Amino acid sequence: MHCHQIVEWGKPLEVRDYPNPKPEGTEVLVKVEAAGVCHSDIHIRQGYFDLGGEMSVIGIISVSLKFHLALGYYKSNGKSEVKGQATLTVEIEILFFSASVSVSCERRLGGSDADPLFVDFYPAQQVWTEYADAFAA
Repeated sequence: MHCHQIVEWGKPLEVRDYPNPKPEGTEVLVKVEAAGVCHSDIHIRQGYFDLGGEMSVIGIISVSLKFHLALGYYKSNGKSEVKGQATLTVEIEILFFSASVSVSCERRLGGSDADPLFVDFYPAQQVWTEYADAFAA
């Protein structure tokens, strides 16, 4: 099975090959000849989240709001950084006239040597084993 996978957020897709799965019981194996990538897939790969809404009055006046949020955690050379980007777009359409305004902001928070490591939040081995065993049954 030939795959293009998200392995790390914000990085290009990686090509991977796996053995074809073997269906069991009532499962079936579906062969995909082609697949597309839509705009939301690209946002998910980049760590984005979209919210939006639209209101229309008799098809003459239309107002839409779209909120776009991206959060990322980056680590290189022992330093970490959290970056957030937000964009709010307001679009108004009246008959044949349309206008839109977008406001964007970005916030970066740099890490320090005192930042906790992931392993600091990792529970003791016994706690983790009991947690995993609860789902294995």
